[in-house]
Amino acid sequence: MKNFATYFLFAVLLSGLFAVNNVYSQSEDSLLQKVGNIDVNLDAPPDSVENLYLNAVSFQSFYDILSPVGEWIQISKEEVDEDMGDGNGQSFSSISGDESLVFIWRPSGAGADWRPYTNGSWVYTDRGWFWNSNEGWGWAVYHYGRWWHSAKLGWVWMPGYVWAPAWVTWRVADNHIGWCALSPRAKWRMDAGITEFNYRYKYNDADWVFVNKANFANDINGANITAVSENRNLVSGSKSLLNMREQNEAVTLAGPDANDIEKTTGMPVNEKSLKYVNDKSLAGVGDDKVSVYNEPLKRYKSRDDKLKAENIEHPLKYKRTERVKKIIKRRVRHRIKIRKRF
Repeated sequence: MKNFATYFLFAVLLSGLFAVNNVYSQSEDSLLQKVGNIDVNLDAPPDSVENLYLNAVSFQSFYDILSPVGEWIQISKEEVDEDMGDGNGQSFSSISGDESLVFIWRPSGAGADWRPYTNGSWVYTDRGWFWNSNEGWGWAVYHYGRWWHSAKLGWVWMPGYVWAPAWVTWRVADNHIGWCALSPRAKWRMDAGITEFNYRYKYNDADWVFVNKANFANDINGANITAVSENRNLVSGSKSLLNMREQNEAVTLAGPDANDIEKTTGMPVNEKSLKYVNDKSLAGVGDDKVSVYNEPLKRYKSRDDKLKAENIEHPLKYKRTERVKKIIKRRVRHRIKIRKRF
């Protein structure tokens, strides 16, 4: 019996840790066939606090849906913090455990000049400014999670589980409006929201997307986005605006004044009603309402339950950074030492 227990423990410790090549894959078996302790609730209000790093939420649906249109990368918490640099807000360094890992995603075909929130339109709703993306995967990465511009990897997205009309901060000038994706430093708290008082992050001037105020109500694309070479002056000559709050158990995004946009463009800016739908085919912008798809993210009953499923919950294919490869090898060596003790 003692020998059996020893070998069983060793098998559990070493499971899934010997794949150290550059690309990794999982079996075709469904996660739901292996894990039964998952709750699903489409109508629940937003979480009082969103923790991007430690949570009991399954991101497997994002892994599966986004894999064909981009690349998943496993990165260490130290690499995330190095990319974030100085700033206030949610930090990976505050998470216990020296070798925590996370998956991030970057879209296929994104060139050096690509930025998030550059192909779509802004729609004014009863929850504030909603980003209506023209990119097929936009319903996920512009309404959940956070983006940042990594010095090594370019623009990358970290999954989240609270839905918002958009996760952006603004800059407003006399003749221009700019926006930029919120980074993982932006921690959602229902009691405090996300504002200039609890979020500090140093963006590069080139990270911002600016348009002439007269074009703000139009479809946003490369044809009417202001040249990046003008960003430095536009950033210095504009005022910062960030106010995401909870209202009626929903996340709202304040932004440019709708009356000012209407006056400048000469186009009516009517407030549309925003409603959730459970079918992507029903999502869209109508004359008086916006129907948005709300991904039914599955939730484990506890963080421990999610940790037990780590070997089966990950993208079908993904890459590991060099630092992560070293961490995995170190873990393997540690587990071999444990085996030798028995």
